Amino acid sequence: MSDDSATSFSVDDVVLVQNEMRYIFGFPEQRFSFSTFIGMLSDEIEQMRRAGYTDETVAQTVSRAKGQSVEASDVQRYYLSVEERRRV
Repeated sequence: MSDDSATSFSVDDVVLVQNEMRYIFGFPEQRFSFSTFIGMLSDEIEQMRRAGYTDETVAQTVSRAKGQSVEASDVQRYYLSVEERRRV
């Protein structure tokens, strides 16, 4: 599989393989704080905002997908700007 341009992987693929490799080495499951979790979604949050979605809708989307309550204020507090994302 040396032709990189003909192959693509989803985020789910990356996570699946990463978890398998961590299992091989006996590493614990990788966990993220709530602030980091929201920060990791900042690209998508930015796109939703640009499309006219409110932070309330963003929070509802995250809540529905995760099955855990997220508030618009959480999105506002932990969202990382483009400049902040470049530093991470």
